[in-house]
Amino acid sequence: MSFAEQLKSQLNIVDVVSQYVRLKRSGAAHRFVGLCPFHSEKTPSFSVHSGNQFYYCFGCHATGDVFKFVQEMESLTFPEVLHTLAERNGIPVPQRQRPDDPEQQEKAAIFEMQEIAAQLFQDNLRGPCGAEARSYLQSRGVSKDSAD
Repeated sequence: MSFAEQLKSQLNIVDVVSQYVRLKRSGAAHRFVGLCPFHSEKTPSFSVHSGNQFYYCFGCHATGDVFKFVQEMESLTFPEVLHTLAERNGIPVPQRQRPDDPEQQEKAAIFEMQEIAAQLFQDNLRGPCGAEARSYLQSRGVSKDSAD
């Protein structure tokens, strides 16, 4: 089992989402509703299902798991979400072990470079210098998820 799977099994999506959205139990024992944090609304269309550990908005169709929710709310990368949630819940994050095999070290270095490059591009797109690019992507109908 990966660390992400272990972390997810120890978290309750309702507890995490409740840090951002006021939720009320609705109908079924595992269903909670609230106002969607991803768009403006007056009546609750945001639903969180604790049994299946996912959320869905009937208004803007936002959907995902606990990781995706925190990623969207705080504009974090997936590794940053893992570290943030683990830290908030007192769960130790395992350190990556560096293999002795040079080929494995090269693959790990390339992967790390790709993560750094992706973060740089996302930061540039979200920042002031990315306004023109965001406008262009929006005019082409590219969603925020796809742009990220």
